[in-house]
Amino acid sequence: PGQAIGMDVTPDSRFAVVTETATPPNTPYALLIDLTTFKIASKINLPLGIVPDGVAITPDGLFAYIAATPYAEGSDSTVFVIDIAARSLLTSIVIPGDANLDQLVMTPDGVSAYLASDFSSNNVIRVIDIATNTLAFSARTDGFIAPLQMALHPDGTRIYLVPRDGSPTKMRHPATNQNSGNIPGGEPGRMVPG
Repeated sequence: PGQAIGMDVTPDSRFAVVTETATPPNTPYALLIDLTTFKIASKINLPLGIVPDGVAITPDGLFAYIAATPYAEGSDSTVFVIDIAARSLLTSIVIPGDANLDQLVMTPDGVSAYLASDFSSNNVIRVIDIATNTLAFSARTDGFIAPLQMALHPDGTRIYLVPRDGSPTKMRHPATNQNSGNIPGGEPGRMVPG
C-alpha cells in the first residue's frame, strides 16, 4: 500500500488523480480513481527517485500535472504530465535549480500552472506555460516566506498564498505578477476569516 499525498478531481467529477509513494520501496505513482464506481481505474508509474505531491488537472479534463521533488538528493523539481484518457505518462518538465516545488495550481483558462514550495525559503513562484509545457518564468514573492498552502480564485484573478509563519495571507494577481493585498493571519498555518 502507498501513502496518498496529493489529489485533484476532473471538472466532470468522473475521475480523481491521486499521487502516492509506496513505502518501501519508495516507488512513486499516480492513481486514476473512477468516482462513479470508487475503484482504481489505472495505476501510472512515475520515475524512481522522486516524491510526487501536488496535482492540478487542466480545465478540459484531459491532463493531470503533478509536482514532484527529489526523494533524496537533487537540485531540480519535475512536473509530470499524465494523459488521463490514455492513462499514461505523457511528458515531464524539469524545473532547474529548485528541488522543493511541491504545490501546484492551474489557472481556470488552462494557460498556466503555478508552482511553489511549502518548505523552501526561496521566495519564488515558478510558472509553466501549459501550451508548450515549458517553464515560462519565475516570479519573486516580495520577500515573504514560502507558502504553507496556495489556492487560486475560481475566476483566475487572484492567487492566495498562506505563509508558514501565520503572517498575513498574500493575494497575488497573475495578470500583473504582483502582490496586491493581505488577509490577516493568526496561528501558523491557519487562515483567519476576515
